[in-house]
Amino acid sequence: MADITLENKTPEEIYNQIVKDLEDKLTGKIDEVVNEKIRLQKQFQIASSDTNRAKEITYKWFIAKLYGRYEEIDKLGKEYPEVFKQVTTTGAPALVPYYFIEQIIKKIEEVTWHRKYCSVLKVQSARGWVPKEGEGCVAYWTAEGAAPPPSSPTYGQIDFTTYELKARTYVSEKLVETAGIDIIDHLIYLLAKAIAQEEFKVLITGNGTNKWKGLDAYTEDDGMHVITYTTLTYDNLIDAIKMLEPDDLVSATWIANKQTIANLYKMKDATGRPYFDPEKKTILGYEVLSNSNIANDMIYFGNLKRYWIFDQANYTVETERGGDELRSKSLVGLYARNDSDGKLTLPSSFVRLVKA
Repeated sequence: MADITLENKTPEEIYNQIVKDLEDKLTGKIDEVVNEKIRLQKQFQIASSDTNRAKEITYKWFIAKLYGRYEEIDKLGKEYPEVFKQVTTTGAPALVPYYFIEQIIKKIEEVTWHRKYCSVLKVQSARGWVPKEGEGCVAYWTAEGAAPPPSSPTYGQIDFTTYELKARTYVSEKLVETAGIDIIDHLIYLLAKAIAQEEFKVLITGNGTNKWKGLDAYTEDDGMHVITYTTLTYDNLIDAIKMLEPDDLVSATWIANKQTIANLYKMKDATGRPYFDPEKKTILGYEVLSNSNIANDMIYFGNLKRYWIFDQANYTVETERGGDELRSKSLVGLYARNDSDGKLTLPSSFVRLVKA
């Protein structure tokens, strides 16, 4: 706003000058806002156009898959190379739209919480190794330019082998043909939900044989801490917290099924105050997560960032035509598949509380 000289100015003139300056200021700001709004609208239109185009191409790819028209898929891949990713399957390499892959990953993350809390490592190969934490990586001080001190390093490693997980549903040919591109997102959701629920299950119960190794499969010999209780007490919870290292406590959570969590919510101290904070949804300062695959009266406390998901992100679709019943109803078996593995890289980052 310009400086206003009061000398030789009436109150009315001063007022009018202030109003004029404010209007000038606001006019400039309004122009900026309008221009920014136009820019954002253009960006949104471009993004929406790209999304609709990707969805439309995905629909064409899906129809070609449904009827086994592989020459059409090759044609789409050549015509729209930027839309497709080449993934490795059990047979020959296959072309899959990025839209399908991105959407199925997004839906998996929406259905369950495990991929948001665990560490997801995108891998290209079906097998590999990662160094164990606390082994083979040391820090040391030396004089400027001096050689490192002699040592006897260890080279502990965790190996992973990705396993194939398939989700299956049945779809009507007539429905796919008449529903158009809108059916794509629904089918992706159904397949993603099935994959997410199975991953959510093996995160806990997986035995490591042709599937992830879940938390239940780790023992004290592996390094996991175990607390056995008769009646769960405040001391048990504090003991669990004390067992973890400070860097694991930063991201630690309680994990149990709904019934056990309900029992935790009811626990109170000697003055009748609950340990559960309803506003922050924490117990003793740590977030509570629910997984129905955990046994009753069992609780895990630990850092889920130490659980690694090795994901090839090779999501694709396969179809199955066969059986009189399927043919009579014009149904096609629809599979979504991916290759992944899951392992706890540091078992000592978890405590298992279990009732005796």
